[in-house]
Amino acid sequence: MCSSDLSRVVTDVRSAKRWVTEGAVIVASILLAFGIDAAWEDRQEQVAADELARGVIQDLEMSLDDLNNVRAFHALKLDASLTAREVLRSGVPTISMDSLNVLLVRSGATQRLTPVTGAYDQLVSTGLLRLLDTDVRSAIAAWSQHQEYVRDYFERDLLDFRQNVGFPFWTRSEVAFDEMLDGYIGLSFGAPRFPHDWRTLHESHELNDVLSVFAALTKAAVDQYNELERVTVALMDLLRSRYGE
Repeated sequence: MCSSDLSRVVTDVRSAKRWVTEGAVIVASILLAFGIDAAWEDRQEQVAADELARGVIQDLEMSLDDLNNVRAFHALKLDASLTAREVLRSGVPTISMDSLNVLLVRSGATQRLTPVTGAYDQLVSTGLLRLLDTDVRSAIAAWSQHQEYVRDYFERDLLDFRQNVGFPFWTRSEVAFDEMLDGYIGLSFGAPRFPHDWRTLHESHELNDVLSVFAALTKAAVDQYNELERVTVALMDLLRSRYGE
């Protein structure tokens, strides 16, 4: 091999190395750019997830207010059922018939939870829930399942019994609950009215049984509201410790 041929070979090898080096640099630059973009997108997703987690705290605060209102409503309903049953079991009327009518109306009134779930729904729909810590995801899932359980089981039982069984002697009136009970929230279609006949009500075993079922179902619902409050407060404390307000 002559010197000119050797020189060309050396030149070709150097050129090939340069091309390989330049190509490697280009590929590395592209991969780095993709890596930076991916890291940026991951960071943006994490920021969005953290922001929604803080939104869940605000939703839980409003849900807790609603829970307290509904629980207080059912505590009054439970007291009304027990008081009406006790009055009707006594040998003589101890309260006026108007007062008894109000107790019976309260026994059959209903109110349901309306939890605020906007931030939670966004976490689920966007898939960002996966970015929260495992124990946080578990606590959020436990809260969601429990409030759905209360709404779909205990509150539904009360509604189904109220709608499908109701009270004996039940009649419909055009008098609205807010008119009859001075702001007491109840059924929207109007207040039930009962005969102003103490003996008829006193001797009704069916009415006594209905009041007993209302009391049992309402007591179970109140117990579940207490447990839901515990779960809600625990989740709020956990989220505040990780994501702040």
